[in-house]
Amino acid sequence: MKLDVDWLETRARIDPEKIAIIDGDTGEQWTYEQVNLMIGALTEQFIERGIRFGERVLLLSNNNIRGFLLLFACRRIGAIFVPMNGRLHVKELNMLVEDCTPKYLVYDETHEHLAEQLHIQDKGMVDLACLQGPSNINTSYTYEWSSPWMMIYTGGTTGKPKGVVLSNRSIHTNAINTLTSWGLSSSDTTITVLPMFHTGGIKL
Repeated sequence: MKLDVDWLETRARIDPEKIAIIDGDTGEQWTYEQVNLMIGALTEQFIERGIRFGERVLLLSNNNIRGFLLLFACRRIGAIFVPMNGRLHVKELNMLVEDCTPKYLVYDETHEHLAEQLHIQDKGMVDLACLQGPSNINTSYTYEWSSPWMMIYTGGTTGKPKGVVLSNRSIHTNAINTLTSWGLSSSDTTITVLPMFHTGGIKL
């Protein structure tokens, strides 16, 4: 079944000036329109780097706007978003890298030294200053419900960590169930305190 919906693009069209996300550390705020533009610009950069449908894009970062942008940029091109636990040893991280064979790695300043030790050829930081302009790519996308959107690794407490693939359908259904069971509306604000490499922190 096809899914002709882009959450951020739709929300930016309905409420362009409404605040979408607030950085708890800096207090900086981004509207839905700003976020949508940044996601579009990042998507364009990914396409220029040769990232295509089904390829894995890793994130090694503390909780910040990069994770949010990367999550939706991956969805727009059908790439698989893979958040990594930066508390792991470099040997453990390289085991996960070998398992998921990523196309690209995005990292923040805190994890730069660790990122340099990972066996990934193409890697870099996201410069938010370069993501403010409009994107030149076509933003009309068609998704399969069964297509993978993200992959989260288990804790590996009883063996090696395993990459659990989450489809568009599972994430969409989880979001609807959360909205319904918690009684959330567009006037509510939620706080993300769990790490975004964990299913509790990243699932919408």
